[in-house]
Amino acid sequence: MSVSKHKETLLREASRWFARMQGPDAEASRFAFEAWRRSDPEHDLAFRRLEQSWNDASLVAHTSVGRNRSLAAMFDLPLRHQDDGPWELGGA
Repeated sequence: MSVSKHKETLLREASRWFARMQGPDAEASRFAFEAWRRSDPEHDLAFRRLEQSWNDASLVAHTSVGRNRSLAAMFDLPLRHQDDGPWELGGA
């Protein structure tokens, strides 16, 4: 697997875990999440980076610029739904 493909896979996994851990089933998923996170230092790093990005974006969202922007519109990406998971940003 190429380095970029590996990073994409890590980000996708971290994104799914992040979404799940923000949802109503977070506590039911906690054990599996922690096992995933501990299974590879790259998992933990990817999750922490995503979490930091989310927190940073939250700060920007409360500015006048942030209130007038949407992430999907900024990158011209439609939202799509995965049959086996949550909504996510989709590319071409």
